[in-house]
Amino acid sequence: MGILLSISIPTYNKAGYLRIALDSIFEQIDNSIKDKVEVCVSDDASDDETDKIVGHYRRLYKNLIYFRWDKNNGAAGKNFFKAVEISSGKFCWLIGGDDLLEPNSIKYMLNEFQQNPDIDLYWANINLYDIDNNIIPNKDSGIYKHDIIFNNSRDAMKHMGTHFGQITSLIFNTDRWKDAKNKEYYYKYSYPQLYPLFTMLKNGSKLKYLSTRLGGYRYGNSAFFPKDTYKRFHILISEHDRITKDIFGKNSPEAEIINKLVMKHHIFPTILYFVKLSPYYSISFQLKAFKLLCRTYWMHSFFYLYMPKIMFILFCPAFILKFICFI
Repeated sequence: MGILLSISIPTYNKAGYLRIALDSIFEQIDNSIKDKVEVCVSDDASDDETDKIVGHYRRLYKNLIYFRWDKNNGAAGKNFFKAVEISSGKFCWLIGGDDLLEPNSIKYMLNEFQQNPDIDLYWANINLYDIDNNIIPNKDSGIYKHDIIFNNSRDAMKHMGTHFGQITSLIFNTDRWKDAKNKEYYYKYSYPQLYPLFTMLKNGSKLKYLSTRLGGYRYGNSAFFPKDTYKRFHILISEHDRITKDIFGKNSPEAEIINKLVMKHHIFPTILYFVKLSPYYSISFQLKAFKLLCRTYWMHSFFYLYMPKIMFILFCPAFILKFICFI
C-alpha cells in the first residue's frame, strides 16, 4: 500500500521545539500504522543541535527522512517546498518545526482519508501554545463549530482564505500540491504555501474544514524582530494580493475576496500589535504603511468603506492605541 501520510517539517534552529514536535508524532505511531506514516525533516542548515536530535530519532524509527542544506537559504520558501519534495506519502501534513500534533491526530487523519477519498485539502483546527509549551486559555482558533466541505474556490477563499498562512493546520494531497509549477518563484515569500494551495483550489480541489483540534501552533514565537514591523505588515498585504492575482487573475472574484478579508480582519489588529512593539512604531512606519494600503487597494470599493477606521488606527497617537490595547 505504501506511505499514506507524510508529516513534513521545515525547520531552522529550533532544536528544543523540534524535539517536542517529534515526540508528539512518534508517540502516536504504533505497529498498526507504522508502515503508513513517515516523517520528513528539511533542515535549513541549522547551527544548533537539530542534526543530533534528528539523528537520535532516526536510530529509533525507520520512517524518518532527513535532508540538510549545506547553507542557509535566507528565506523560508525553499525549505518549505523541500520538506514536501522529499516526502513520498499520498497526503502531506506540513507543520512548523516549533509546533506539534495533538494526541490521536494521526489516526484521525488516516480515517479521514479513508472516509473522504474525494477530498484533496484539509484545514484542521488547532490549539495555541505559548513558548513554554502551555496551551493558551481563551484563545479560540476555531472558525466553525462543525466540519464543513467547500466544493469550489470562491466559497473556500471566502471562509478560509486568510487562514492558510498557518501551515500546521494544512493537510493536502501531495500530487495535487506538486501540480503547481514554477514554485521556485515563491521561494522568497514568507507564505510560499499559498501558491500551491490556491492552485489546488483553482484546479477544483475540495477543501474540508475540520473543527477538531489536531495540532498545536506556537503563539508569540514569530521570526520577525521588532525592527521588522513594516516588513511583516508588507508581507501580510502584498503576498496575499500578489499570489491570489497570479493564480486567479487581477480582477477575479477570488482576488477581491482575499483583499477584502485582509483589509477587514487583519489590518486593524496588526497595527495594534505593532504598537506594542514601540518605539519601533513610528511616523516612518505609518507613512509607509499608508502608502502601501493605497497602492494595493485604491481600485477596490471596500477600501473606501474601511478607510476611516484604518486612518484612525494608523495615525492615532501611540499612547491612545496602547490604552486601547490595554482595554
